[in-house]
Amino acid sequence: MNGQPASCGSPEIDVLLVRSGRAESTKWRLSHPAEIIWKRIGIRLFARSPVVMLTVRKEVRMSEENKKLVRRWFEEVWNQQSEDAIDEMFAQEGKAYGFPEPHSVLVGPESFKSVHRIFLGAFPDLRITVREIVTEGDRVAVAWTATMTHLGDHLGFAPTMKKETLDGSSFLTVRDGQIQEGTNYMEMQALILRLRESSSAVIAEKASSLA
Repeated sequence: MNGQPASCGSPEIDVLLVRSGRAESTKWRLSHPAEIIWKRIGIRLFARSPVVMLTVRKEVRMSEENKKLVRRWFEEVWNQQSEDAIDEMFAQEGKAYGFPEPHSVLVGPESFKSVHRIFLGAFPDLRITVREIVTEGDRVAVAWTATMTHLGDHLGFAPTMKKETLDGSSFLTVRDGQIQEGTNYMEMQALILRLRESSSAVIAEKASSLA
């Protein structure tokens, strides 16, 4: 057989070895000749005799890498407020749907950064906690909670100094180490309306006290 169990110093691949209906995890060293047929989810290697199928756990590794990247996105873009992280992790033609409004579509890093500045200007102490993250191939689903205080006037009205919590979810497509697309669901408009009404009430109260 051309494939052999890995030894020290050998180039290795992590595989699921299936033979005679039985499966086992192992590491494998490839030698020639062998026919390698690339598939979407890995490699099938057919040796001369007997036929052995090796399925590389490429998709599992890709899912883990994408999970790490998305965690970095929430931590660095939002919690650390880094615009450089947006340039690094959001594709040039990437699209973000549903933020800040349900029908919004932000295309590319610059478009995203413009909204990012407004939101952090209004909520400079914003903190996002990732509650759950699930990956499958290049798809990543995230449930998150944002906590923040309305300290700035970047939403177009005076700050209310109110502490707020916003729950949401994001469904992302990650390829080539960048976010290519994201669809976001949250009650952002309800939050802004609530803050606007509170701000108007404070202004009216102040005006009444001066009358």
